[in-house]
Amino acid sequence: MLAPQGFTYYRATQADCAIHSRVCDYDLYVDNQQYDAIIALLEGRQQRNIYVYHTLHACQGEFQLVRGYGGYPGEHGGEETRCIRALATTPGLAMRSWNIFYGGVTYPYEQWAEGKTASELLQYLDRQASG
Repeated sequence: MLAPQGFTYYRATQADCAIHSRVCDYDLYVDNQQYDAIIALLEGRQQRNIYVYHTLHACQGEFQLVRGYGGYPGEHGGEETRCIRALATTPGLAMRSWNIFYGGVTYPYEQWAEGKTASELLQYLDRQASG
């Protein structure tokens, strides 16, 4: 399976799903630096927390991009944006809504940006790139 540059693909089968808060089958892309640790945690072979990581997660028509503790500065951002743009411009793939949140663990989750359409998401990404 092809993976975005800097990421490795993993097919999760009946694993805890962060998107749906239950067990699901899903596609997961993990940054190469933390791949082994994230998969060991997911498979129950490791119990320690992984703080800094990047994941791209697709399950049942939902997509989630996560940067643990903000991820690695200067790494993967271009590839993540490329993947988001590819999804937003895929013919026949209808986007119902999108949200950008920040926070986690001991910090409250707060919404940074939101929209309804792929066009709005692309405009948001263009503004960030030129900003």
